[in-house]
Amino acid sequence: MRTSVLKGLLGGWGVISLALFLLLKQERLPGWMNTALEGKKGDLYYLTKLSAFSQARNDQDFLQQESKTSSNPENADVLIMGDSFMQVFAKAIDRFSTKHDQQIYVVSTRHNPALLEPLFKINTFEKLLQKTQVRRRRGAPRTLIVESVERELIRRFATPQPITQPSGLEKRFADLAFRAQAKFNQWFVLKPVKVDYFLKHSVVTSAAYGAWADARFALFQEVPGNHLYTRNPPWLFFGPTQSNFTDIRPDSLIQEITANLVLLQAKLLGQYNLKLVFMPVPDKLSVYGHLVTEKPYDNFVPRLCKALEQAHVPVICLYDDFKASAEPVYHPTDTHWNPDGMRIAVQKIEHFLPASNSVSMQEGTDR
Repeated sequence: MRTSVLKGLLGGWGVISLALFLLLKQERLPGWMNTALEGKKGDLYYLTKLSAFSQARNDQDFLQQESKTSSNPENADVLIMGDSFMQVFAKAIDRFSTKHDQQIYVVSTRHNPALLEPLFKINTFEKLLQKTQVRRRRGAPRTLIVESVERELIRRFATPQPITQPSGLEKRFADLAFRAQAKFNQWFVLKPVKVDYFLKHSVVTSAAYGAWADARFALFQEVPGNHLYTRNPPWLFFGPTQSNFTDIRPDSLIQEITANLVLLQAKLLGQYNLKLVFMPVPDKLSVYGHLVTEKPYDNFVPRLCKALEQAHVPVICLYDDFKASAEPVYHPTDTHWNPDGMRIAVQKIEHFLPASNSVSMQEGTDR
């Protein structure tokens, strides 16, 4: 009897374990069991699950706003392309722009694999343009505004360090070993990031994970993911951006990024008839670092803006305006700007909008 019960328990546990394993091998959790899809709170709250930082974002009506008109990249005079900061930026232009005389197309390329490659290379940038159906148009050059958040600037626009590759027979064995390891991982290994996401956001474990995270925070001030926080006001900051205050980024790096953008500027104009305007968005911690650290910011974004201006690359620098704003420009528990931050960005962009006779704006998403 006991043996039968034990076998039944082990068999049941095996079935549950196999089901969980197969579930975690999927690209995404099914929508019905993903508690993070509501999106009403900040992304940093969903990364930590700390109830002390569970306040809703103040832009729900803004997110639900419908764009007034639509466009496509073929007839747009101004193209605005960027990462997740561009997801609702068309709605920001609808609401805040005072120059309703443009044809503007806004697209977020956050899901495009090309964002993982160096973007200053024209062949990499072409992948983004082709995916979003941007083609060369005859006549006067069009304006292309490229946005990138500060924490991704070096990876996207600095020259990667060369990696020494094996050669000959050694290379063949290294390739075979790499492919075998990749196949093994694909079938039999769970990525820690997926396990972490499941624990935080599945309907089965989310509440328990949140209670455990709250207990650790109350007892030891531990924050999952080593993200930074301040209790007054209750704000969260993306942990990896603290390197903005610990790693001084040298002028040589600024010069390298500038040179790469000068090269990209020339190639975009020559091959696509697009005039590049660059918009680096400062990290939230770069603007409000004084809330969590006494270390000075290395002024990476302002220094880059100055170098780009000297190299005659049109640049939209938001840092000084964000610092001078009387109202917060980022959500307290999110890495992205709030409507006040978007309003400032729209006002700065308007200086680069050419005259036209009609307005047509569309929010695109490259998936």
